[in-house]
Amino acid sequence: MTMKAVFPLMLLGGLTLSACTSKQETKTTTTSETQTTTTATAGNAASGGACMDRIRKDGLRVITSPDYPPYESTNEQNQIVGFDVDMVNAMAEEIGVKAEFTGQGFEGLIPSLVAGRADLIAAGLSITEERAKSVSFTDPYEKTKNVIVVGVDSDLNGPESLNGKTVGVQLGTVQADMAAEIEGADVRTFNLFSEALAALKSGQIDSMIVDAPVGNNYIKVHSDIKLAGEMDGASKALATQLECTDLVAELNAALATLQQNGELEKLHTKWFSDQAQ
Repeated sequence: MTMKAVFPLMLLGGLTLSACTSKQETKTTTTSETQTTTTATAGNAASGGACMDRIRKDGLRVITSPDYPPYESTNEQNQIVGFDVDMVNAMAEEIGVKAEFTGQGFEGLIPSLVAGRADLIAAGLSITEERAKSVSFTDPYEKTKNVIVVGVDSDLNGPESLNGKTVGVQLGTVQADMAAEIEGADVRTFNLFSEALAALKSGQIDSMIVDAPVGNNYIKVHSDIKLAGEMDGASKALATQLECTDLVAELNAALATLQQNGELEKLHTKWFSDQAQ
C-alpha cells in the first residue's frame, strides 16, 4: 500500500508552537565555505545575539535521534544521514556556520537542549504546546499525517480497530500521546521505533503508529508489514533553547531561502521520492 504523506510546505509568520535513535553516539560534520549575513530581527536585538555569537565561534551543535528514516538514520559508516541532516546542513551554509550532529535517545533530546549540551534539535520534532514551554521552535518545515503499521496478514484497519489490541510507540513522542487516546488500546512503549518495528514483525505487538513518511519507508523495505489506516498529524520544526531568539531568526531566514530557491523541494525529492506531494 502506498500513501502520499508529506503535505506542501507552508512558511508561517512569526514563531509557532511544535517524533525519533541510536543508543550509541554518532557524529557527522559538514563545514560551510561561505559566510553570509542575515538581517537582525527584534528578537535578535532583544537577546543581544549571544547565541549566534557563540555559534559563529564554536559551531552549531545539533542533536537528533537517528533511528527514524528518512528523517535521520545511520549509514554503513555510522554517519548520521537523512532529510533533516541535509536540510540543517543547507541552512547552516546559508548562515555561514559549521553544523555537527550527535545522536542520542529521542526522549532525552529536549532535556539535553535545555541543559545547554546542544544548540539545536533536528529530529522530525512535532510542534506541541507542552514542548513550547521548554524550547523555541522555528517556522515549520513540513506537516505530515501519522499511519498505523501492522503485519501483512492483519485485518486491522483504522484507529477504531485497535480497541483491545497492542500498539507500539516510542517513548516521548506525539505518537505515544495519540495511542493513549485510543479507546481500549494496550499501548507498549519502546526506546526506539526500530525496537517497536522488530516487536511488530515478531508478533509481540499487533500494530505501531509512526509518521507517514516513516511508515512508507518501512513498507518499502519490509514485505511482511503494511499500512492500516491514517491518523492526524502535526507540523514539524527545529527547536532551540528558549532564549536563542537570534538563532531562531537566522534559521527562519535560511529556511525561507531554501523554500524560495527550490533547494528544500530537491531534498524532499531525494529523501521522500514518491512519498512527497
